[in-house]
Amino acid sequence: MGRHSLKYNSDNKFDADLNYGRFHEKKFFETINLPISKVEIKAERDWWDKTGNILVEVERNGKPTGISVTKSKLWVICFTKAKRQYFSIIFKTRDLKKLTHKYKDNFRWCGDGKQTKGVLIPFKAIIHEITKVA
Repeated sequence: MGRHSLKYNSDNKFDADLNYGRFHEKKFFETINLPISKVEIKAERDWWDKTGNILVEVERNGKPTGISVTKSKLWVICFTKAKRQYFSIIFKTRDLKKLTHKYKDNFRWCGDGKQTKGVLIPFKAIIHEITKVA
């Protein structure tokens, strides 16, 4: 794998590739000037460009994670390729939870050992359906 290969943590205490996500969190907060504690930031790697979907983590090793357990008010998805951010979408967390629930049967097992369950939501659904779940 190249220099941007995924790195996983075996103790299940942190998300995969934590440094990559933190880099993009810091970059985002520099832009909006808000404290990190008020927003959940996820860096969506270049798969979004290939699939036309976002992936929202809901479970790992049979336990709720990600959107299922967050206490955040806002959920931000930064669409990235390597160290470049192309755009971000900011959701009210409660609205993204509803949209994720609506697409719960459209899921994928991913991550280290395929232990993480993520719900795939097509861009079209975000644009056309977020107002219906809000």
